[in-house]
Amino acid sequence: MADLTLSRVIKRFGDLETIHGIDLDIRDGEFVVFVGPSGCGKSTLLRMIAGLEEVSEGDIHIDDECVTQVPASKRGVAMVFQSYALYPHMTVRENMGFGLKMARVPKDEISRRVDEAARILQLEQLLDRKPKALSGGQRQRVAIGRTIVRNPKVFLFDEPLSNLDAELRVQMRVEIAKLHGELRNTMVYVTHDQTEAMTMADKIVVLRGGNIEQVGSPLQLYLNPANDFVAGFIGSPKMNFLSCEVLGRSADGLRLRLPCGTETDVRAKATDVREGDRVRLGIRPEHIREDRDGDVAIAIDVDVVEHLGGTTFVYARYAGEDGLTLQVGGLSGMHSGQVQSVSFDLEQCHLFDAAGNSLREARPVPQPVPGAEGLAQAV
Repeated sequence: MADLTLSRVIKRFGDLETIHGIDLDIRDGEFVVFVGPSGCGKSTLLRMIAGLEEVSEGDIHIDDECVTQVPASKRGVAMVFQSYALYPHMTVRENMGFGLKMARVPKDEISRRVDEAARILQLEQLLDRKPKALSGGQRQRVAIGRTIVRNPKVFLFDEPLSNLDAELRVQMRVEIAKLHGELRNTMVYVTHDQTEAMTMADKIVVLRGGNIEQVGSPLQLYLNPANDFVAGFIGSPKMNFLSCEVLGRSADGLRLRLPCGTETDVRAKATDVREGDRVRLGIRPEHIREDRDGDVAIAIDVDVVEHLGGTTFVYARYAGEDGLTLQVGGLSGMHSGQVQSVSFDLEQCHLFDAAGNSLREARPVPQPVPGAEGLAQAV
């Protein structure tokens, strides 16, 4: 296990700079997820940690050692790729032990490490099979086992679940979380799927355009996004945004006019926002109610209703604007073409200025239940 520190890390491809001075501290034993849209630099950053990409400027430290110029094989890291990259002519046992064999580790030690990794990953019954006789999830477990036997300081995962179907993705998320709980190694995981980030991470790093937008626990990012990009990226379905006009200051915030003409007061921290400026009110789909009992009631035009059993998603228009999404429990009675009154409470809303920065004071973050893992248990 090890601490991992990135100091002013920059990556250039010729004259094109893709990573712009990243500073990041990852503590010993943390499970950290890099998340962001395609092209944000998360895989490039991971490959620089692994030693597969050169660092143009800055330093990478593992524990107290600077590894910026250290070859990948000497860094004490192990990487799980998107593709399984298993040797088709080798058995599971041979695939898992091949790297140790090439490093001239004694046969007895290779066997011991492979057996231990197989126990952790529940692969004991599959050790004599070849990859063609395995399912996608089993192959990915073998690929993970190949890294476990190396006993690395840091595990690196580059979108390891993207080739799996939906059911296997859920299963493997649980398996990787259990693996971290047993090994307690430092793990860095790259994904574009914010659901994976929210359910697996101790700490999430949100990237955009080669810069870090925000770092924090899943609940910190969900409750207190630093800007509208993080607010819209974290949470599924994504947050709704309403463009509002600032009418002036209120006792403890701003007085706003909503798109439909309704005026309301919203709490906001000290700001230089002025009368006539435009701000964005953010409302998560799960915080919109099917009644008029909230602080603000609005009328929506329902376009599509998706019944999923325990949850219903409603896609609607509001005051001529597209893209309003509701997430309501159970079997909603709303239907396509309906005009429906809904409401929301202002304390659950977020507020962002024209530059996208949050205007709300930070909300308290509930502490996870002892022994519980992930966002669902923490809530």
